[in-house]
Amino acid sequence: MKRPSLTTSPSSASGNASTHAQQKAVETARRAETAIVHLLKEQRPVNFKTVAETAGISTA
Repeated sequence: MKRPSLTTSPSSASGNASTHAQQKAVETARRAETAIVHLLKEQRPVNFKTVAETAGISTA
């Protein structure tokens, strides 16, 4: 008798990882855009560092 697999197949696992990465990228972009709006409203400089700090995004 064949036991059911407890793990996902490699093709579905890579598909899930890709979808997760895409969702994470969309969320990061949204956070960056929100940070830019916030910085502009406060008349603070808008640059790579300030956007990353305000959005809580890693620059690595």
